[in-house]
Amino acid sequence: MKAVWTLIKLAILIAVCYVGWTYYQGTQADKARAEELNRIHKLYNGEKWQESIDAYEAFWAKYPDAKTAGRDKVSQAYCHLAIAMYSAGTNTDPGYGRAVEKFLKAKEYGTLDVESEALLADCYTELKRYGEARKSIALVAAINPRRAALLRKAIELRKKRQR
Repeated sequence: MKAVWTLIKLAILIAVCYVGWTYYQGTQADKARAEELNRIHKLYNGEKWQESIDAYEAFWAKYPDAKTAGRDKVSQAYCHLAIAMYSAGTNTDPGYGRAVEKFLKAKEYGTLDVESEALLADCYTELKRYGEARKSIALVAAINPRRAALLRKAIELRKKRQR
């Protein structure tokens, strides 16, 4: 009887140790995840846009249950890249097409702010994709009607200038 009681105590001890070890491992995984997110936030705050995008995508691949973490930051990082391409363009390589690609990628992760949507409309206008420009202007108009009116006038002036 004494041997049975000793086995029961041993089984309880093993169960308690197992639960404790499992809990410890879980807290360590959460700590590692939080440290990785902090590292990614530092990249973003350091204006390393492409590196932060790549880091978030790697994070999402590693932690599929955390797909919503940082989506707004990835959207903003793509907007920053698009604005850089838009402003760094030259006469021979205006960069509008590349900027459009980045703005559209930003839209996959979140909605664009008014200025980014307005720049997207301007890129479409420069690329003579007027239908798409009007769609972006409609989104701007929902938030800032005055800004949308100015964009519409800009499209009309460009059309006249190109004739």
